[in-house]
Amino acid sequence: MYLAFVLALMLTAAPSELTIDAKPAGVEVKVDGKKSGTSGKPITVKLKAGRHLVRLSYKGDAHEEELSLKG
Repeated sequence: MYLAFVLALMLTAAPSELTIDAKPAGVEVKVDGKKSGTSGKPITVKLKAGRHLVRLSYKGDAHEEELSLKG
């Protein structure tokens, strides 16, 4: 199984917005261990400066990415 996702980071005044567009539909999205939504449409999360962990899970397959946002 292959999970594809796109991260779009809007660098504006804190907090920043992270938009996650994961494919296929039904991918569970967690940011810093908290469920942020399920794919099917883009998911936008507001984040403060620092390190953040994005985890995508789908039918037993998972992918993690660590992001570092500067304030």
